[in-house]
Parts: sequence; structure tokens; C-alpha cells
Amino acid sequence: MDQEHDKELTEEQGQEEFQPTNPAPDQEEGVDTADPEEQSDQTKSAEDSETSTENPGNEVVETEDNQETDDLSEFFQTWRKRHDEFLNRSINEETEELEVEEVPALKRKGRFRMWRRRETESGQETEEKRQARKRKWDRSIDEYLKMTLVTLVFLSGGLLSIYFLSPLSKQKVFTVQGNQQVTLAELGQASQVKAEDYALSTLVDRHNIERNIVEHSPWVESATISYQFPNRFEIKVVEYVGVGYVKNGQEYHQLLSSGSVLSTKTVAKQLPETYTEIDIRDSAILPVLGKELGKLSPELRQKISTIKLTPSKATANLLTFEMTDGNRVLIPASEIEKKMAYYNRIAQQLEVPSVIDMEIGIFSYAIS
Repeated sequence: MDQEHDKELTEEQGQEEFQPTNPAPDQEEGVDTADPEEQSDQTKSAEDSETSTENPGNEVVETEDNQETDDLSEFFQTWRKRHDEFLNRSINEETEELEVEEVPALKRKGRFRMWRRRETESGQETEEKRQARKRKWDRSIDEYLKMTLVTLVFLSGGLLSIYFLSPLSKQKVFTVQGNQQVTLAELGQASQVKAEDYALSTLVDRHNIERNIVEHSPWVESATISYQFPNRFEIKVVEYVGVGYVKNGQEYHQLLSSGSVLSTKTVAKQLPETYTEIDIRDSAILPVLGKELGKLSPELRQKISTIKLTPSKATANLLTFEMTDGNRVLIPASEIEKKMAYYNRIAQQLEVPSVIDMEIGIFSYAIS
């Protein structure tokens, strides 16, 4: 490409600058401008011939030859200058292109070397280093867990302190469920819970409170306390049933299915419309009687009008039941649940009011 460009540049310059006018008749025709080297050789030969040949008489020829040599020298210098500028410009452009292309390549090469170095280093990592890193990680986790635990402990302590200092810590709201005979006030008194007690202490001690209610309330068979945040307590109770009223002169005391006799006095006008009157003074029989009557169905229990102690030679705890249907039953106190289960079936077979004797075996006869 450079040779073609030089050739074209030479031809253009030769056409523009090397155009001799009015050559001497006796001079040879002009030098071939297509080849600067041949022109230079011819110019040197002409100079040598002019120098070697001394012709002082021919001054016109010498002057023309000198003029031609000066024109060739000036053309050569101009051509060489332009040629050098062109070469320098081409080299600079190629150098810039090379630098632009090589910079990304060098960067990629540097990153590749760095990656190779890291890969080599990681490949050379020993098992001991991995174990050391694992132990360090485990220690970090343990320290984090310990710090978290300590923080939670301090935070919980702070919250509890604030709670115990606030009035909310002693506020307690009690409700009751399943009660028919005992009131909430009576349960509260039986529980022995004080107003200044903390709600949290009440929650922790709730099983003891349940025992207190059962022990100090004759009506309550069982009690269960449940807690609802922040200060609500619900008492679920199961009560004993009343099986009759023990007559003591003009006063009556209710007998419960637990065998207990209430200390609360009831006068005749306070008695319910239907009830079972118990005319027994023996305190040893009353607990057994109460428990046995509590095992009967409510319908059968309501058919018993009165109960009296009528011992015989064979049975000291023989009882006489006066029934609301006119029948009379003789039965031991300890066998009430067992033998009274046959009463309804026997009563359906009787045509007249009869005595059903269940003291020894079971048989019946009409009341005389």
C-alpha cells in the first residue's frame, strides 16, 4: 500500500513541479518523471560530465544544466518530506488502533491471571485450614446464641419488674361456671385468695387454690382454674347434689351426696315443694345414706318421701322408705344402690300398696 501511494504521489508531484519549459535545442528531452531514482542518476551523470568537461566558451549550456539540477533537488526534498509525513501518520494511526484493541485484552488477561491465582490458592487449601474455619464459625454461632440468651434474660427481667410495679399485677378478675348452689363470693372466700396477691402468683399457685375451694366448700366436688391473659381467672366447678333434709326438731339440715350434712339451718317454710325427709339421729349412718342416695337417678330419688331408721335383729342399719306411690321399702343402708334398681319393675307388678322387703332377698306383700 505504501509503494502504490508513493508512486501516485511521485507522479502527481512530477506532473505539477517537473515541467521544464522551452528546453534548449541542443539538450536531450526531459527526464522521465515516473522514476525519481533514474532522474537522480541522470542528474548526477550530467553534473559529472559538466564538471569533467571544461568548456568556458559554452556558458549557455552550463547555466541550463545547473537550473535543471536545482529543480530536481527541490522536488526530491518536497517529495521525501511528504512521504515521511505520510509514513509517520500511518504508523501513529496503526499504533493507536493497536493500543485500543490491546487494552481490553490486557485487562481480560489480568483478570484471568488473578482468577487462576485464586483458584490455585483455594485448591491448595488444606483440611486443617477448613477445620479451623469451621471451628471459628461454630464459636461465632455459640457466642451469638449466648448474647441472644443474655439479652432475652435481661429483657424479660426488665418487663417483669415493670409489670410487678404496675397496678395491673394485682388486678384479678374471677368468673365461675357450673355452679348452682354455691355463689362466686363463697368460692372466693373458700379459695383464700387475697386482693393484694399478685395475679402471677395466683396463676402459679392455682392448684393449691383448687384444693382450698374443695376443702372449704361442702357443695363443691371438684374445681378447675383456667387463666386468660392478662388477669382473668375462670373457675369451673362440679357440685354435689342434695339428697334430702335431716330433721332436727323444727329445723332441717340438708344432706348432700357427699354424705355431709350442711350446718346451714333451714326452717319448714324454706323447704322446697317436694323433698325427702330424713328422720335419723345416728350420725354414723348419715354419711353412708347420703352417698348411696346420690348414686340413684333423680327420678327415683324424688319418689322417696321419708326415710326412717328401723333396725332389726339381723340388720342394725335397716331403713324404711315411704314412697310417694303408697309403697313401703325395707332395705339396708349399705345396699340402697344395688337393690333400689329393681323397684320400678316390682312396683309395676303390684296391684295394691305393698311392702317390698329387700332386707334378705326381695319379696313383697300387701300393707295390712
